[in-house]
Amino acid sequence: ALRPAAADTILPGAPLHPDGDPLFRGAADRALVVGGGAEVPGGLAAMVAEHTGLEIRVQGRTALGGAWSRMHPCTGLSTLQCERPLVPQIAPDMQLAAVVRGTLFDRVHVGVDYDAAREFDASNNLNIHYQGEADELLRRFEVGDVSLALPASRFLTRGIPAGNWGVRAIGQAGPLELQALWAQQSGAVTTREFRQQAGVEGLVQQASAAWDDVGYAAGQFFFLFDPAEIRGHPHLDVRALTGAEAPARLLPQGAVQLFRYEGGPPRQDGSTLILRALPREPERAQEAVTGPFRLLQAGIDYQLHPSGMWVMLNSPLRDDEALGVAYTTLTGESVGQLAGGAGGAGGPPREIRLLKGVRATHQPGSSTWPLEMRHIYRISGSDDVEAGSVRLTVSRGEQSGGDLGRTHPLTGQPLTYLQLFGLDEDAPAGELDAARLFRPREEEPGTSLRGTYLVFPTLRPFAEPPPLPGARLTAAQAAQLLGSDANPGIYAAPDERARRAAARFRLSFGFTQRSQGVRSVFSLGAIGLREGSERIYLGGRMLERGVDYEIQYEIGEIQLLNPNLLFGGSTESEIRATFEQKPLFGVAPTSVAGFSARYPLGTRGELNFVGLSQQERAFERRPSLGAEPASLMLGGMSGRIALGLPWLDRVLNSRPSAHVPHSPAPSPEQGPHPLTPSPTRGEGEQYSTGSASTPLPNLGEGCEPQ
Repeated sequence: ALRPAAADTILPGAPLHPDGDPLFRGAADRALVVGGGAEVPGGLAAMVAEHTGLEIRVQGRTALGGAWSRMHPCTGLSTLQCERPLVPQIAPDMQLAAVVRGTLFDRVHVGVDYDAAREFDASNNLNIHYQGEADELLRRFEVGDVSLALPASRFLTRGIPAGNWGVRAIGQAGPLELQALWAQQSGAVTTREFRQQAGVEGLVQQASAAWDDVGYAAGQFFFLFDPAEIRGHPHLDVRALTGAEAPARLLPQGAVQLFRYEGGPPRQDGSTLILRALPREPERAQEAVTGPFRLLQAGIDYQLHPSGMWVMLNSPLRDDEALGVAYTTLTGESVGQLAGGAGGAGGPPREIRLLKGVRATHQPGSSTWPLEMRHIYRISGSDDVEAGSVRLTVSRGEQSGGDLGRTHPLTGQPLTYLQLFGLDEDAPAGELDAARLFRPREEEPGTSLRGTYLVFPTLRPFAEPPPLPGARLTAAQAAQLLGSDANPGIYAAPDERARRAAARFRLSFGFTQRSQGVRSVFSLGAIGLREGSERIYLGGRMLERGVDYEIQYEIGEIQLLNPNLLFGGSTESEIRATFEQKPLFGVAPTSVAGFSARYPLGTRGELNFVGLSQQERAFERRPSLGAEPASLMLGGMSGRIALGLPWLDRVLNSRPSAHVPHSPAPSPEQGPHPLTPSPTRGEGEQYSTGSASTPLPNLGEGCEPQ
């Protein structure tokens, strides 16, 4: 197919900005797209199905596009192409979708479901397996997406998620059933529980979150000027700022306009302006960003703190995006040019103040680097977190390693990292201070910004801890106590990979989320769920998708279709959701090898054996402390055994008030024992060694092993 296309051309002189700003007059684009599609003919597919037993559906699409673009007005400062080039920019696009299902030779089963247009590659499935006879040693051998079924045990709280690429074999030698697997692991299995309490219209969820010290909310919180100008720097409690801590020549009065550079050509709807964002130092003009900026709306796209010193964005900036600001100070000086002021077509772009540059220039040592806050961490994306329920443990490495603090140099008493970093100054001791939590809607009730955040009382907490009046330590004494564990690399390392690899401390949150109002819609707190992996239980009943609920896998939101019928008027109900999350980032490849065996004991029960090895490889030959590759080894035996106790029958029957019609039987269960990883190894989420209560058997009934 040959299809020329012309974009809507905006005539010169037409106002593009809602306020009638004629700065950006217009743009014209021309595109020529040559494309075509093909699929397997029905006759050919039928012939293949007749001779091989395979159902084949293949669709392909190829497009080759060329585009010419012209920018008006054309200035030397513009980063866009002013005139149409002679040769267009060629952009090929190829997409393939294939579905193959069926059986070959009555033994080999094929299952392929691939679509290049899917957002997540993990949604594509490929599995080919050999199915043996019942009396053969090799029952099943499969290649592709595999998973190892672990034995049921209260000591194992996680299984191996699906979507792993590798091989699996299932066999049987006499009564012994065997499984073995080797695969590259992807995905993670997660369980969430929600409770509906009496008198509450909504759901209550016990949730958790964990961040490394380098996991601050990047690209979201910015100062309007150099924070070194603020009294008390660098130990600033930004939530408590009033405006009196900074000179009047820097503080804004009236409107504060933010502009976001998102890259790409200008929008045809007139929502962008061609601006030039300059750093505050003229000698750093090479950091400037010129191009189409979008004017952000206060209360919707961003929120200005009442002090007028810093802003929070609703949507964090990407690495290739930039941020600029324009306002008038209390002394009447202009910081950038406000939209609607002087400027027009044919002249240079309006200038604004640069707050964040693109990745190439926004680096340690640049003029914009100190303007971004790196001491705020996101706890949850909703406002439903109960303030008094937030629990935080700060550890060096994994929490399971037990490195949770230091010894006070004056008193000799333990001093937790929670106290050392200024998060536990108020009573009661040992708990996170409520003043350290930030909710945008509490600062400005009418804003559309949401979330719950942790705010440290200093700008570089893991490199320069704050003074601790409660512990009678100055900032210098706190820094000396932290010693060599100070981690300035996450703030100042010149290479981004080095900053990410410098993670040393771990923040582990636990909290309660209470959703008020409509109880039919709730979030699982995860994005990118693997399609079909969810299991939703209400009480002991598993709900059915399309009948009881609908789910949006990309955002992890569940909607109960008929909540009143499902809850049945119950004042207290529990919803349990188990799902698998697709891998969003492949930080380090993880391989897993394991085996399981089951030996049935007839009516007496069964014995289960399990062995599992999980190893992670690092990209660097010498990873930094705290970022070593994780590893986990687990092995053990579990069993369900029911044994009769006739002597106990006789003892109980000898009592006049006791009668046992069936012999009681104890049901011992022994679970696998993991090898606990070191503080910087393994997340410890694949197993649990905590004890769990086991109900006593009913002496009046036959005992089933637990």
